[in-house]
Amino acid sequence: DEVTAVLKRLSPNQQSPDMAPTTMDSAAMQRSLLALRTSLERADLSCIRLMGEIRPVLQALDATLCQTLAQQIEDMEFEVALATLDRILQLANGSQA
Repeated sequence: DEVTAVLKRLSPNQQSPDMAPTTMDSAAMQRSLLALRTSLERADLSCIRLMGEIRPVLQALDATLCQTLAQQIEDMEFEVALATLDRILQLANGSQA
């Protein structure tokens, strides 16, 4: 049902690792990364939820940068997280070329 679907999207860490999506089309990934960037610029705590949603994809792209970004967001170091996210955006754009 709809409530279950929403709960699954809000708590991706509750899913088994086999079920976590590790791919996303490039347009969707770009939208998600830009939404995360906007959230970080505003120091909006929705960045925590957004990071949870795209973490499996970022993990597949660059596990080290993903872990760094997750830690910076958890520590609410939003300006530093922006710089890390910009590096991830460069990687994502480079991988699409």
